[in-house]
Amino acid sequence: NRIFMSTETAVPIATSRLPEIVVRTGTDDEIAHQDAQALQDVLAYHMERIGIQAMAERFVRDIIVKRYGAFKIVWDKEGDDVGLRVIDPRRIRLPKYGKSVDELAFIIEDLEMSYGQVALFFGKEKADKINTETSTNKTRKATFSVKEVWTNEFVAWKAGNEILKKEKNSYYDFKNEENNFFKQPRKPYVIKSLFETEDSLIGDTDYVQQVIPIQDNINKRKRQIENIV
Repeated sequence: NRIFMSTETAVPIATSRLPEIVVRTGTDDEIAHQDAQALQDVLAYHMERIGIQAMAERFVRDIIVKRYGAFKIVWDKEGDDVGLRVIDPRRIRLPKYGKSVDELAFIIEDLEMSYGQVALFFGKEKADKINTETSTNKTRKATFSVKEVWTNEFVAWKAGNEILKKEKNSYYDFKNEENNFFKQPRKPYVIKSLFETEDSLIGDTDYVQQVIPIQDNINKRKRQIENIV
């Protein structure tokens, strides 16, 4: 299949050498240059540590096959550092209009959580309640469908009609804004589509949709040749 061959040829080429991180100084003195170089080395090591190249392959493949790719920035509690995840775009829901992630009114991520995970993160009382609402018998279901809803300022978790938890954006210090890297709170997602329009973050088409007619013509000619032979 030409579509498969083209996709698996493009992905390794696009991710074989990712853009290098460059840190520049605001002043032209030796100490500032040393600090900038040290920060650049730390960031490069961190990108290597989290496996950015392998995740970039999945991200680019999603852009080609599923129309857009999605990264989620998280805090890795085990490593006590910034982490990164590739999210299946089919689990992401977002409004039609919005030129960037910051401009979107909300982002909804569909999660599958076990009874134990729900009890751990939201409490046993919440887990028992949604288990009663969603189960048709006394046997607990293997997983629950939980929606994680983000705005720039807030995040909430919802299962059915039950709000499991809600809180302010935990990645932004609202009490002392000088501690923040960004001037305003942001949703912890990076979403990219190849053919973005002026009004929407997600393009109306993708490479696969564009080449399907060509692939259909190739298949048709092959069948004609086989029938003649």
